[in-house]
Amino acid sequence: MGRAPKLSQHERGKVEVLSTAGYRVKQIADVVKRSRKIIMNFLRHQEKYRTRKSSGRPSKLNDREKG
Repeated sequence: MGRAPKLSQHERGKVEVLSTAGYRVKQIADVVKRSRKIIMNFLRHQEKYRTRKSSGRPSKLNDREKG
């Protein structure tokens, strides 16, 4: 089973608004139609959410060679 996509910027805004309005995590998950776990992770680590750089294969070309 694969991972679900990260929360979009629109979904993140919606989660923040609902959270400040006093909604519980389950209620927010039902409204946004995402798992409770992703909602909890976002609310716990909002400042770090989607900031980790992708760890892919390093490029063979440097900036000068790219043009």
